[in-house]
Amino acid sequence: MSKDFSDNKSICAYPWMAACINPNGLVRPCCFWRSNGDSLTLYNSNLTNNPTHSPAWDKIREDMIAGIAVKSCSWCYKMDAANSYSGRTNSLKWLKPDDYTIFNDVKAAPLDYLEVTLSNLCNLACVGCFDGLSTKWSTENIKAGRPGAKLINNNYDWTKWDLSTLRKLKILGGEPFMEQDRFGDLLEHVDLAKLTLVIFTNGTVLPDERLKLLIEKSKKVEFYVSLDGLGSVNDWVRWPGKFNEVVDNMKIYQSWWSNYPNVELINSSVINIFNILTIDSYFDFMTATFPNWRQQFNWVDSPDWQDIKNLPEEVKSILINNYSSKTADNLRTFWKKDKDFYKVSSEYLKLSRNVDWEIIKNKTLYLAEERKLSIREMLPEFKNIMDNH
Repeated sequence: MSKDFSDNKSICAYPWMAACINPNGLVRPCCFWRSNGDSLTLYNSNLTNNPTHSPAWDKIREDMIAGIAVKSCSWCYKMDAANSYSGRTNSLKWLKPDDYTIFNDVKAAPLDYLEVTLSNLCNLACVGCFDGLSTKWSTENIKAGRPGAKLINNNYDWTKWDLSTLRKLKILGGEPFMEQDRFGDLLEHVDLAKLTLVIFTNGTVLPDERLKLLIEKSKKVEFYVSLDGLGSVNDWVRWPGKFNEVVDNMKIYQSWWSNYPNVELINSSVINIFNILTIDSYFDFMTATFPNWRQQFNWVDSPDWQDIKNLPEEVKSILINNYSSKTADNLRTFWKKDKDFYKVSSEYLKLSRNVDWEIIKNKTLYLAEERKLSIREMLPEFKNIMDNH
């Protein structure tokens, strides 16, 4: 019999049942984990043997059982405070009724959910990313005279891990379709017939025939394509990607898989200071062009200067007022009405600012100059705010 943890706002299933492998070899409970001075390090992240069975992980589980906030879970606590779906709450939804007995003990349960980033190989340098997850960012850093991480490959050997109990596998990037052979080898090692396969892609590269067929063999597929705004807004955020090219590839995915009952096509958007101002037109485009795609959102947490809470107070007030009478009912989301996009965005906008607006303007101007981009042409609404605040 399991204990009652319904009032425990620290408890999360991932430290018991999951693992997330970074490009540099760090093993964390999930991709939301922030590594805020905790005991999980490269030193104790043994990729040749599942490190979740260790004193460092036992301490995390012990603190959660006791209801103690874990520093590295700060992003999920922030999402919880905004009445958004967090990794923590999603982990609890994933559990079957009998699974709650795992919280009776600090010991790890059999591995149920694995997140893998094979390397930082990527062809985009999105404004919210960094060289640890993007070789394109590494190239840009080196060109500008800054240190660059170059290619980081964790050399994860999945044959040394017991994946026999795996029910869910998430593939992150970098850009996973730039490593199709290794991606395919991993899929051939797991039991696809009982697996939920989650893929995040930037939509610029299509899978080859071998990988496409392996994907289709999965029990269930959640296929996420990242698109962060309409036209030039997306091209600013996901530079040097091109909106129209990604849309064309989304149409190809749709032609492949719209009739596959096991494949769900999902658009993933990260909400930030650059795209929140024109999000309505983006929603109009998505509902008209991809009405059967589900929409998924995350609100940027890092880098914090791109967090929507750091917009000028006057702008935040206008947005909150506008959102009070809006709903996103016409979007296909995973969300219940009490977690409507506009309601959640308003909660994030109500959070206190922690970055000076002048710093944000200077960082934006610097990025535009380095990439030889026109803020006025690509982000006219944002440029107007810069000029008036």
